[in-house]
Amino acid sequence: MDLNETPSTEIAKPWRWHRVIRGLVGLLLCAILFFAIAPYAVVLPPALLSPTPASRQFTARDGQPLRQLLTSDGQRMGPEVKYEQIPEVLVHATLAAEDKRFFSHPGIDGIAILRSAVSNAKAGRVLSGASTLTQQLIKISGPKSKRTLSSKITEALKALRLEREWTKPQILAAYLNRVSYGNLFTGCSFASAGYFSKPLGDLTAAEAAFLAALPQAPGRMNPFRD
Repeated sequence: MDLNETPSTEIAKPWRWHRVIRGLVGLLLCAILFFAIAPYAVVLPPALLSPTPASRQFTARDGQPLRQLLTSDGQRMGPEVKYEQIPEVLVHATLAAEDKRFFSHPGIDGIAILRSAVSNAKAGRVLSGASTLTQQLIKISGPKSKRTLSSKITEALKALRLEREWTKPQILAAYLNRVSYGNLFTGCSFASAGYFSKPLGDLTAAEAAFLAALPQAPGRMNPFRD
């Protein structure tokens, strides 16, 4: 055995630990920068900071609706409803379908991201993006753009910032007022009237579950077609 090898090996081991520690510290600093500082470097979508434009509606003398024009975005949108006006069955159904940990995460869901990364890696293709409801609100409130890693990171930063400036009920109500339910119905109130001819507060649990699932695939689950 070469006696010269033992000291060099023993000396090298502490340096390996130093590199690991420096790497962990660097990752911690990057995480602090991402969560604490970076969100303030992005700007929230301007459309998110103003009320959604309701479609112009023509009514008969007795108040019965006759016709509703499309907005400039080609959608039918009713007046915004407040969080207190949204039935609990729709809130629970929407969170079950879209974002189970909505009331506990800061805007992005680390558990969902990790699970999605594992699933996508096993499948060899993208199966899910792990976007939270807050991220989806950011997406539908801004201009359409190509989905890239950079856009996803920016979206996550905006979601983190929005969570610090708005309450959870504000975010949830804004999402339900702006999300598309297919057939040019935008917003839960108008979707309830369009699909079931009833006010939002009269939705049954089954009807709420149906509406909650629609944003994921409004074309495939179009009740007017099938």
